[in-house]
Amino acid sequence: MMLFFFSQENFAQKDTSFTRYKNLPLKANRMFELKTNEGTWTSVDISPDGKTIIFDMMGDLYTIPSAGGKATQITRGLAFDQHPRFSPDGKKLIWRASRPQTLEEIKEYKELLAEGLVAPTKMEVYTADIDGKNLRKETALGQANWAPSYMPDSKRIIFASNHEYKRGYPFNLYVLNPDGNMEKVSRD
Repeated sequence: MMLFFFSQENFAQKDTSFTRYKNLPLKANRMFELKTNEGTWTSVDISPDGKTIIFDMMGDLYTIPSAGGKATQITRGLAFDQHPRFSPDGKKLIWRASRPQTLEEIKEYKELLAEGLVAPTKMEVYTADIDGKNLRKETALGQANWAPSYMPDSKRIIFASNHEYKRGYPFNLYVLNPDGNMEKVSRD
């Protein structure tokens, strides 16, 4: 597996020869290649046909053939994407992510990132095709949404959320239907 990481020595906007990465929140002033065959605190899932593995690493999602080979980055940018899963029909991906939007959220995210930290308190549910295209934010609840997964029909989504409680707990289970209606299926 081959991943690329960037130095964050200076937060000033600099001209850089790495134009492919010009939209990153922290500008790179040097690039290095990292080859690894292991990760820590990494979530993985295998496609229903058994041919592809998806995993998260350092806030982005990647796929790799289950027989081995080169990893393909699926998500990138200013986000903390975690816990990816395949839909039962193998056509979609689902995960949770913290994706700061406002200037204040972006500033806080970058400050924490500079210290090697993240604050996954506003984790929404996202879906996309297995190649990362047609990305869609499925929830906008403003709290922590955890463990999203497709139901067996590959249309409905089940996840845990604490969005009803300002203090952050308890979590309940919810089913999100294709029409956007959400049903609470567990009780405090």
